[in-house]
Amino acid sequence: MVKLMLFKDNSSITSVTITDGVTSIGNQAFRYCTGLTRVVIGDNVTSIGTEAFEYCSSLTSVNIPDGVTTIGSSAFS
Repeated sequence: MVKLMLFKDNSSITSVTITDGVTSIGNQAFRYCTGLTRVVIGDNVTSIGTEAFEYCSSLTSVNIPDGVTTIGSSAFS
């Protein structure tokens, strides 16, 4: 299992493609990435952590594959 985490508070990230090698997006992974506008999540991701994309105020496009079975609280608030 590969868990993606620790990009939070980085306002210079504008687009993210999470590859098929990642299975989980960690809690607060992209929290406060205010420049983030687009996220494509790979087919092997099964969980998105609590507050993973919280306060990503510019986020307008997210692709969530069918295999995601868990989305934590406030993941996209």
